[in-house]
Amino acid sequence: MIEWDKAEQGYILSAFFVGFTLTQAVFGVLAGKYGGKRVLLAGTGVFTACTLLIPIASRLVESSLSSFKTKYPIQLT
Repeated sequence: MIEWDKAEQGYILSAFFVGFTLTQAVFGVLAGKYGGKRVLLAGTGVFTACTLLIPIASRLVESSLSSFKTKYPIQLT
């Protein structure tokens, strides 16, 4: 299980909702051009893949920033 504090959970959820909002606009335009069924299938696939990759991406970011955090400590409140 991933142990995120409240600040990290907030950042993850914010990124999720910003991405969700932006893809609505993009896929709306694409649906007008290519048809709703194709875009819905592609959008569902992209959404599912990104959702499944969130824990992996968070671990990569955490490991890559661990040395940065020790050199430049900041308080996330």
